[in-house]
Amino acid sequence: MTDKITIVVKGRQKGKTTEAISLASKHWLCIVTSDRREQLRVVEKARTMGKDIPHPITWENFIRGRFSIGGGGFIIDDLDFILDYHAKGRPVFATMTQLEVKNDK
Repeated sequence: MTDKITIVVKGRQKGKTTEAISLASKHWLCIVTSDRREQLRVVEKARTMGKDIPHPITWENFIRGRFSIGGGGFIIDDLDFILDYHAKGRPVFATMTQLEVKNDK
């Protein structure tokens, strides 16, 4: 496990998925999406950007270990949507981690 994690915080339609695709292409990381619809959207967006990335996987396949990537890691896209879905509409007020937040600025 890595000891640092990069957290990208931006509003809706502000380029988070575009940034995820660029990172995935540069470091050969697998993007984990909230569902199949988002998975297909990421595939199409990467194609239009001209970026070669590992095939994205859904959250369901991620938590069940249904993936195969060679040596790479993961980027979780739209984690807030995933948490909201699994919380069945109940608010998620906070999340805790032992990882240090990586700040590349």
